[in-house]
Amino acid sequence: MKNKFIIWVILFFLPVIIFSQERGNLVVIGDSLIGKVVDGENVREVIGNVVMTQDEVRITCDRAIQFIKKNEAELIGNVIVTQDTIRINTSRGFYNGNKKIAYSNNGINLTNGHYRLNSKTGYYYFDENRSFFKGNVKLYDNETEMTSDTLYYYDNENKSIGKGNVKVNSKNSVLLADSLVNFRETEITFAYGNVAIADIKESMIILSDYLKDNKKEGFSIIEGNPLLVKVDTLDNGGLDTLFIKSVSMKSIKDSTKNVLTAKDSVSIFSKNLNSINSETYFDQINGEIRFKKKEEDLTQPVLWYSNSQLSGDSINIRLIEKKLENIKVFGNSMLVSINEKFPKRYEQISGDSLFLFFLNDTLKSVEVMGKILSIYYLYEEGEGNGVLKSSGERMKIGFENGSVGEVKLYGSPATEYYPDQKIIGNERDYLLPAFNLFDRPVKEKFDRKIPFNLLEEKK
Repeated sequence: MKNKFIIWVILFFLPVIIFSQERGNLVVIGDSLIGKVVDGENVREVIGNVVMTQDEVRITCDRAIQFIKKNEAELIGNVIVTQDTIRINTSRGFYNGNKKIAYSNNGINLTNGHYRLNSKTGYYYFDENRSFFKGNVKLYDNETEMTSDTLYYYDNENKSIGKGNVKVNSKNSVLLADSLVNFRETEITFAYGNVAIADIKESMIILSDYLKDNKKEGFSIIEGNPLLVKVDTLDNGGLDTLFIKSVSMKSIKDSTKNVLTAKDSVSIFSKNLNSINSETYFDQINGEIRFKKKEEDLTQPVLWYSNSQLSGDSINIRLIEKKLENIKVFGNSMLVSINEKFPKRYEQISGDSLFLFFLNDTLKSVEVMGKILSIYYLYEEGEGNGVLKSSGERMKIGFENGSVGEVKLYGSPATEYYPDQKIIGNERDYLLPAFNLFDRPVKEKFDRKIPFNLLEEKK
């Protein structure tokens, strides 16, 4: 009687198997089969060493419940779904033969030869070579690891779209964003919303609303209220933080270059240097910072050092081992120094070019070239003692312990002295034609929640 029942079961399923092959439906084999009818639909349960195939899709599991009419199956225990290089592992899932969709909400591991992916829930659309995942999504390869709330992956385009709490870790960097689009083959990435890029090696973070990164060509474009924050350690162990904000930034980085260009409405703040300008060029390898007036600009670049304001058509700053080496100002140069005790009395020098030289971040000398005009106030025992108005073609000023030492004027030098009684109340009469005071950037203007913790993640 038992043998007759087994034969009956085989005869019951054999037409189904043959018919399934003709229709391209699911073909299932296993150690044992149980057939039943549920709500008027033929259902069969396959138990033990289950192998399910449909065209190029192959599924193995411990147990499967197949719904014949719907062309669907529930997959239970050690589920493995494969197609070409795609391999999906889960403990429990579902497969729709009409749409060729595999689904699981019991934790998914996926590999395709190029990347690996883990998530709580996932769908794979075999006919479309695309997938969708949500819940603790992690996508990683040999170089990077990306986590997000949800992820869309398009195999034909090698394209991934992460959304929600996106985080990308690589060897020396961390990227955060609300959403991200990555093309694996071309190595181009777009990040959107609350973007934070941390360069651990350079102790630098950039915040913005938008990022385009082209890894192959070695450049990044940052837009949408970008702010650069770079932390340097001083010789005394203290920290000096550089802030740069602008309308847009572009970073170029490879084995020989590490350059950042900030454009439009640029503001810079640090412990020693502040600036406003329309374009900043920051070469981190060679220690150069350059500001340049563009043809359409109404104002020149302005730089503040200590209590002095410098302006000119272009300003070049040279750093050696993170210390000031020199500042060079070219074209319609102007230096204005402020005396806090006498706030209306401004030391002023104008010329074609102006050079400041430093030693260990301390000003040692100033040289001015071409069409020089200067206003220099004299003091005795802390009180005003007149002013000197000078002109010439070349000037050298030495500094000792932060104070003016020797002053030399060359090329048809001329100097006039005005006693203090003529100055009081008439300070504006002693302003050079190019005199102008600008609003110096203050740290409060750069206030933003900065994720400094990102710089510690790789240490």
